[in-house]
Amino acid sequence: FREKQQVLNNDEAETLNDIKFIYEIDNVEVKLGSNEDWYLIYGKSDSEIKIKDLAIVGGINSQKNEVLPNRDIKHAIAEATTEIYKLLLEASQNNQKIYCNATEDTSLINIKKMLQKGLISVKDEEGRQLEYSKDGLVYEETNEVMEGDNWNNSSEIKMFDLEIIPHKGEIKEALNQSLKWLEKVKQEKKKKRDWMSLEIKCERN
Repeated sequence: FREKQQVLNNDEAETLNDIKFIYEIDNVEVKLGSNEDWYLIYGKSDSEIKIKDLAIVGGINSQKNEVLPNRDIKHAIAEATTEIYKLLLEASQNNQKIYCNATEDTSLINIKKMLQKGLISVKDEEGRQLEYSKDGLVYEETNEVMEGDNWNNSSEIKMFDLEIIPHKGEIKEALNQSLKWLEKVKQEKKKKRDWMSLEIKCERN
């Protein structure tokens, strides 16, 4: 994962309590990919969910990582997408507000895609409505592009504090489609493993 933002790779983040301290969230939960090639970090209470980080090895702007030879970007994206949709649907069913600290060139891209598809609505931290634009998120009333804040004083990475409002019906349908896609990817991987196993047996014989 990108050096300036990687957390689970950091020696200072060895326990859930460490992650809780770094991200300044309570009731921290971590979803980890089956191949350990993606993670989702968020905090949850009865009234709200705060999504703090989503990283995928091989995803948008990720660094090359040769220590995970079994990684499968399609599988990782299918898993991560499914988990995000599950979380959004859960929040909508439980009337929980969802807040996200989105990174401009990674998670914000996914948020913009969901907004463009009509799966969600988005507001800034002051409750002002935002809309999709090829130039970024723009304010509904003024059409002005939203400006993010720097990750830190020495970084050019922009962060955006957003409220995400899931459209329950649309998210439910998207989740069903994502589950089908994930199952298809799993079947493709199984067929590939079976073929490799058969080839090895033929070579031995």
